[in-house]
Amino acid sequence: MLQKFPHLKHLSLHSNQIRSLPKEISCLQVETLDLSENPLVDLSEACLSLSSMPRLRHLVIDLSDEEEVEIVLSHLENIQTLNEKEISNDEQPAEQMLGDHQHELEHIAEL
Repeated sequence: MLQKFPHLKHLSLHSNQIRSLPKEISCLQVETLDLSENPLVDLSEACLSLSSMPRLRHLVIDLSDEEEVEIVLSHLENIQTLNEKEISNDEQPAEQMLGDHQHELEHIAEL
């Protein structure tokens, strides 16, 4: 069904009792997606589905704590706004900020 909307840019699925995202969501080219007030069962699984949407820039989703924010940001590298707040470089997860230096730091920690 979702394949019938290849040019859709903005999609609101607000309050639809969505528990998990369909695999077909990856075929969408949306830039803005509102998933708020849906009882998503597994945030990591939902983020994996969302990560297959390369044009997604703006996401509205219910999050309960900073750990969940980190999960979203770590999966969605191209996101520009999360819950209508701009994402700055300071808010990126530490592992993304370290980039190529992560391996070097792990090696030093082993010594």
